[in-house]
This record gives sequence, structure tokens and C-alpha cells, in this order.
Amino acid sequence: MNARNKKLLLLIAGVVVVAVVAVVIVSSQKPATGDLPVFGGAVTVNGCTISRGCSCPGANLSNTAMPGLTFIKCNLSGASFTNSNLENAKMSETDMSLIVATYANFKGVNLSKANLSATANGLGMAVGDPVGANFSGSDLTNANLDGANLTRANLTGATLTGATTVGTIFCKTTMPDGSLRTDPGQNCP
Repeated sequence: MNARNKKLLLLIAGVVVVAVVAVVIVSSQKPATGDLPVFGGAVTVNGCTISRGCSCPGANLSNTAMPGLTFIKCNLSGASFTNSNLENAKMSETDMSLIVATYANFKGVNLSKANLSATANGLGMAVGDPVGANFSGSDLTNANLDGANLTRANLTGATLTGATTVGTIFCKTTMPDGSLRTDPGQNCP
């Protein structure tokens, strides 16, 4: 083998080593938000760019994994979180009125001063339905839960200090102390 071929072989070997090292480094890094891409500190899910102060009323955020994301001071009124994972997200001071959150996971979420109220439609039925949602360990300090449907919701270990619950539906709801609550007159499914 001549000198020129040896240099070419060494150059190719060097490129291969650099490529392998780059692949190892990139594959060992995991995004802070699970499998969701992060763009400049914000995440875009179904057209909604999630960051501090975001505005995505009526957004479809169902069937998504968003653990640990920041939604502070956002407008998410009427959004759907059905079957979504928001574990340990920061959602304080966020408008989540009229949301649909059937079987959503809000475990460990900071919802202090959040608005989770549900208004009633003309038939007197609750529109916002966090039915079966997991709020265990969540901070709901001063949250507005007025009119929310908390049927089969899990509030184990949640902080409800100062939260308002006027007209809230408690039906087979697991309360912060682990007890089940069903208010009189509720026909629980």
C-alpha cells in the first residue's frame, strides 16, 4: 500500500470515528419533555405552541405526552386533554375552563390559581368534563373548580387550599385524603 492510500484510509477511519461518537452522544440525550420536539424552549402540539403565556383556546391536545411542560398563564379554555399525560406540568394561572380531560393524567401538576371552571349549557349539564382524570399530588391552591365534573377523578394527595368548588360534581371522586366522595343526589355512572 502506497503512502497516498494509507492517508486516505486514515482519513476515512477518522471520519467513521467522529460519526460514531456523534451518534453515541445524540442517542444518549433525551428531550426534557419525553418524545415531543422542543423548539426554542417551546413545544408545538397539533398547532398549539406551548410556552409561558400561550393562547390555544379549543386546542386538541388529546392522546399526547406532555409531562413537565410549562403552560403558565395560558388560555387553554375549551381544550381537549382526553387520554393525555401532563404529569408534573406547570399550569398555574392558566384558563382551563370548559376543558375535556377524560382519563387525562394531571399527577403532580401545579394548577395553583388555575381556572378549571365549567359553565353550564342551556340544558344545565356541565360542559367541562375532567371525568376520571388523575390529579393526584397536584397543587390546586386557589384553583377555580366551580361547576367542574370530577366524576371518578383522583385527587389523592392534591392540595385544594382556597380552591372554589361551587356546583362541582363529586361522584365517586377520590379525595386528597383517599376517601371516596359522592354528593347527595348524584347518579354516578
